Amino acid sequence: MKRNGLMSNWEVTLLGLAASSGEQLMAPDYWWGPVVLYASEDSLTLKYTTDDNVISGYTVHLEGVCTDPNLLTLYNSLNASGRNTLPILARHQPLGWAKSAEVKVAIRDTGEFMDPRSRKDWWSTIPALRQIETNLATGASVTASTVFENLSGYNFTNAIDKKYASAGPYEWASNHELKGAWLKLSWNTPVYINKVLLFDRNNLYDQIKRGSFKFSDGSSLAFRTLPNSGETPLEVSFSAKTTS
Repeated sequence: MKRNGLMSNWEVTLLGLAASSGEQLMAPDYWWGPVVLYASEDSLTLKYTTDDNVISGYTVHLEGVCTDPNLLTLYNSLNASGRNTLPILARHQPLGWAKSAEVKVAIRDTGEFMDPRSRKDWWSTIPALRQIETNLATGASVTASTVFENLSGYNFTNAIDKKYASAGPYEWASNHELKGAWLKLSWNTPVYINKVLLFDRNNLYDQIKRGSFKFSDGSSLAFRTLPNSGETPLEVSFSAKTTS
């Protein structure tokens, strides 16, 4: 398979849209989600009908993306088994992340490439999509340097369970460690992270004064004192990073 030559029926058929590296991406909004006709690690083809072709209806081509690994695995499996079914994205479902500062988009109507700058058709009325934030911590494997007196009420798994302990157990506490205590999160597949919310224990006698993140790419980032209420987080934002 190879690409055809340049088209001349439109001045523009592929449009580069500004993005931030690691920015979460979703398909153009419509009354229903698109079928994934093609997926690779850095490109997607989405179809707004149930046909396994681009003959009729709208088709969107995306280049310069990091396709969600779970979506790519599903597509490859269904494609290898004969394409009797293909993945369908739900409305507002993230499909991946921007690979760089630009995502390239092409749009087809009944097979013909269109000018994606056009304001006369269905994409001119797409409402602004809300940003969807995903709590990646709940899907991580977690370990820690120590656990307070080896009691389950203070286990490190409590650090990612989305519950904020008002006092006492059901939180993570190290075994009397001060400097040097650590908590490690890891994932089975690469994830993109650009923000972390840190909650301290609700304990007036214990408070994290400072610490740092160490990422799998070898970089690190320091953070300051955590609020001591146990309910208000310290929000730390940074340029998106990919775990390995």
